[in-house]
Amino acid sequence: MVTYISAMPITDVETQKYSSINSAQTLSNELDICKQINTHLQDRFSIKIAKTLEDKTAIYRLRYEIYVEEMQFSYSKNCQLYIDHNNKTLTDSMDDNHEILVYAIDNYQNKVIATVRINFPENSYIHFKNEYSVEEFYPYYPNFVSNTTKAMVHQDYRGRRITLELFKFVYQIYLQKGIVYDFIDCRLNLVDFYKKFGYRIYTNTFIHPYAGECMPMVLCTIDKEHLQKIRSPLFKLLENFSSSLNDKNYILSPFNQISILNAHKN
Repeated sequence: MVTYISAMPITDVETQKYSSINSAQTLSNELDICKQINTHLQDRFSIKIAKTLEDKTAIYRLRYEIYVEEMQFSYSKNCQLYIDHNNKTLTDSMDDNHEILVYAIDNYQNKVIATVRINFPENSYIHFKNEYSVEEFYPYYPNFVSNTTKAMVHQDYRGRRITLELFKFVYQIYLQKGIVYDFIDCRLNLVDFYKKFGYRIYTNTFIHPYAGECMPMVLCTIDKEHLQKIRSPLFKLLENFSSSLNDKNYILSPFNQISILNAHKN
């Protein structure tokens, strides 16, 4: 049995209204998010969006440190990872593909300590399109969905507030970009962790090329009822964002009735 999370149909006019949120994004939006989140982190930590090659290289090195040196993932030839052992960097085919790379930095140590990547299928692609069953989410796919991957925190900083603030930062990007559904996959021991933010199981596990058995999960970014019910740390951000939209006369009416539909695969 597969549980599909679906939203009410939308008209072309309503799509255009919501697209106006998506298309009107500027660097100032991103800077506003940075400013709002970083006020909670005092002087020790900062969360930023990678803009330079230097920023990205530091992120790729953190990936190498965690995936290769710490977790010692085994990699097959078709896993689409590019590992540079000389420079200790790790990238894949979804990098430099209209993605947003977010990272957290320890200002005292001057080093990157956490990172996450967001890709947008409207101008890119998803590695595990079939495993995620993304086409079941039409008409939101591909223009109003995202794919978040490569989320990781340095082992010395796990369990600290920086992880929460990183996810809140990324969630605000979803809202600013007009994203309705975000897709992830995670190892089974992390399912409960992502559930606390509002991600839900909707399909079956699959075998990831280097991480083993993984569970696809989806977050309906604007499902107020669910986020409030589970006491997600994202709920307050959605409330504040909805208020700002109302002030700008944006209409979220097509998405007010979010329902969970049970379906069976033949």
